[in-house]
Amino acid sequence: EGGPLLAAAAIVAVGVILWALRVPRPGLEVAGLGLIMGGAAGNLIDRVARGEGLVDGLVIDWIHFPNFPIFHIAYSALTVGV
Repeated sequence: EGGPLLAAAAIVAVGVILWALRVPRPGLEVAGLGLIMGGAAGNLIDRVARGEGLVDGLVIDWIHFPNFPIFHIAYSALTVGV
């Protein structure tokens, strides 16, 4: 339902992070920004690759441990990066 808006947000986020990384930054900051960028790009790839239209695909869950909620690695990267 919100696929195009979320895809646009992911594209903007990746662009802003790439722009921010044009200057040297501390290693931990670069790692956090890289995780955020990777999570946004991962969600965008799912939306592009898994739908009928351009950006209407669903983000799929990737990891499932017994007695633990199913989670997507891109969301985990976003959370840890933030």
